Amino acid sequence: MSGRRRDDFSKKDVEIIAKRAGYICSFPSCGVPTIGPATTSQDAVNLGEAAHIYGASPNGPRYSSSQTAGERRSPENGIWLCRQHAKLIDADEQNYPPEKIFQMKNEHEQRIRVNLGKPSQISEIAGEHTAKGVGVVTGLDIVGPAIIRPGTRVIAEGIGKVTGTRIGPPHQK
Repeated sequence: MSGRRRDDFSKKDVEIIAKRAGYICSFPSCGVPTIGPATTSQDAVNLGEAAHIYGASPNGPRYSSSQTAGERRSPENGIWLCRQHAKLIDADEQNYPPEKIFQMKNEHEQRIRVNLGKPSQISEIAGEHTAKGVGVVTGLDIVGPAIIRPGTRVIAEGIGKVTGTRIGPPHQK
């Protein structure tokens, strides 16, 4: 034993964190599904992680000595992320303090809750999309999951804020 203490999540708690996130990365505007079929019908591939919001060990990112070991290991202290974003929040602690990560988690779980039981909409985009005007002009605005077919063409012309293709969550009002 190296003497290094780490308060990891139990397997059951990792599953709870993942399920509450719908097995979708909780990082804003990511939305990557983190679980899917493996090449054999007997297995699945998991590309997600239950990341600690407050660190799991004294030398870890965002560690809080005021937490108990049980609090550090609890699902409340976990967020489901793709591997890329799990690494990012730990590498850039200054931009990802616990308060911001809790907010990301809460907003993501709320989106999952609102969409629970509703069919997933995947748009198929093909052909030519043209937008002309004055002010805010967007040739193609992709909000959710989409398949963009080869040969798709977007034209945006105008005066003001012109965007050919905008991909991301709906505009905030």
